[in-house]
Amino acid sequence: MPSMLTVSSTLRIASTAAPSAPILSPRPTQLAAASAADSVTRTNSIARLRSGRSLAGMSIHISRKSYLGSKQVAFVL
Repeated sequence: MPSMLTVSSTLRIASTAAPSAPILSPRPTQLAAASAADSVTRTNSIARLRSGRSLAGMSIHISRKSYLGSKQVAFVL
């Protein structure tokens, strides 16, 4: 009686699949660092709003000092 060799489909697919290009592989990003910075900014903004320090409470001073013909603007928080 003739015998048939059975090969698992996983092995068959793995042996015939082309290797993927390295550029397509997932790479770690700096998303975590950016996300952490956003979190700190958001936390500071929320704390400022809770304490009553909002944009309406900031004082802005504009001085017209002549320094090479340009205007200087100073923001005081």
